[in-house]
Amino acid sequence: MKLIIDVGNTRITFALFEEGKIVRQDSVKEKDKYCINYFSEFFEKFLNGDSFDACYLSSVVPNIAYFINSSLKVNYPNAKVVEISPDCKTNMNYNVDNPNEIGADIIADLAIGKEKYGYPLIVCDLGTASKVLFIDKNGDFDSCVIIPGMTLSMRSLAGNTALLPHIDINQCKTILAKNTVAAMNAGIVYSHLYGIEGICQQFEKEVGYKCKRVITGGCACKVRSMIAENYIFDEDFLLEGIYYLGKKNEVE
Repeated sequence: MKLIIDVGNTRITFALFEEGKIVRQDSVKEKDKYCINYFSEFFEKFLNGDSFDACYLSSVVPNIAYFINSSLKVNYPNAKVVEISPDCKTNMNYNVDNPNEIGADIIADLAIGKEKYGYPLIVCDLGTASKVLFIDKNGDFDSCVIIPGMTLSMRSLAGNTALLPHIDINQCKTILAKNTVAAMNAGIVYSHLYGIEGICQQFEKEVGYKCKRVITGGCACKVRSMIAENYIFDEDFLLEGIYYLGKKNEVE
């Protein structure tokens, strides 16, 4: 089996893959507790006696990746560790100014998007930061738009206003809000929804052709029932991308 780890800014997701399929998955978001011992204890509980011969790691938080790598080295010294980076072998050409600044999560999204859905393709990954990635008609990564995610938007709104509370963001059934919490929730969700749709439309307008569209990420479920029908919802998209690149880069 392969252990897949996605270290994001808000949460860390773990998955065990066997023959290309997820057999177990879990996530944590306890930043103040992260250390080598924390991950050693987590791995023991998560694996529950199962073993893995390789770990594929994607991280956008270097200090957390250090703790994870150290724990793996101590507890699973025979397991290969493959970290996703701009130097990885991939299926993608990068038509951008500086490929070395591309995040591991974006690299994995691009690789699995091209492999799974073809091109031209727009990938909308809604997380702590929401990324809209454009793969052009030649199959190259051509552009990316990054905006504050829904959770960041809520924190900014509540943190910079005296009377607005911190809220949990939920799906909306109507924009006709009748109270403060509903008004904040609707404002964040609808502005994000139409922002994402508008960015996709602008990509297509400027390049002059239509693209397939994929929506994924931790906040995608908030707009899944509201977004246009031509968006493909793919819940495990990033994990599959990490697995795809890990297999491609694992050295026997």
